[in-house]
Amino acid sequence: MGVHYEISERTQIPILDACPLVLDCRVDRIVEEDGICHIFAKILERLVAPELLDEKGHFKNQLFAPTYFMGDGYQRVYRYLDKRVDMKGSFIKKARKKDGKN
Repeated sequence: MGVHYEISERTQIPILDACPLVLDCRVDRIVEEDGICHIFAKILERLVAPELLDEKGHFKNQLFAPTYFMGDGYQRVYRYLDKRVDMKGSFIKKARKKDGKN
């Protein structure tokens, strides 16, 4: 499959080598309310790619731009840490356009 990973010593979960930031967590509880599932977890270890840390070991927020999928009854969007927002389906449309498909 071509996916490279190591197994976490703490939680025995696969940690993907290609991920620049990994939060190795233990789930404390799961609460379901009104059709929404909330997962509460304790962070056991933070694994960060060296290029995301400055010389003092502080995280360089400006270099990290994860995408969050958020949805409710009104709309579903992809949000970023900055002010950008993309509508649901925009990633697949961009990928299809890049691949020459419509």
